[in-house]
Amino acid sequence: MAKFSKSRVGSGYCVGASGEVLTNALLEQFHRNNPIKNDKNMLKKWLGKPVFDEGSFVYEAFANVNIFLCHTSACTWNHSKIITKGPISNYPKDKMLILFRKRGLSMSMQGVYVGGGEYVYCKGPKDGVVKGAMPGPWTHWAIPSGLY
Repeated sequence: MAKFSKSRVGSGYCVGASGEVLTNALLEQFHRNNPIKNDKNMLKKWLGKPVFDEGSFVYEAFANVNIFLCHTSACTWNHSKIITKGPISNYPKDKMLILFRKRGLSMSMQGVYVGGGEYVYCKGPKDGVVKGAMPGPWTHWAIPSGLY
């Protein structure tokens, strides 16, 4: 999972994408499906690269180790088979985790803790998939069933 996540750093962001290589035809399709979030001018820089949205990136990272989660942050937090979770202040630094950011009453963002004080997530259309140092923007963490 960590290897998969790190290998996707530099990939692009596109709402509705799930790892496919962005072509002009796909860019048009994604724009039609969500013209506000999929601004064609901003997303053109991702042409020829794999693109994800935030949920599909985390889904694919965990599916790579045969753990299948919900696609959205709120659904993953509330409905996926989670064995333990908590606030970011007490995240287990020695384990792979799903990271979350809570806004208001629900989780609005998710990423992958890859160990060594680093996380990877699909930040947005400007930055794509990035790596960062903890604690980053995260407020919560979770370990899904089957990971350990």
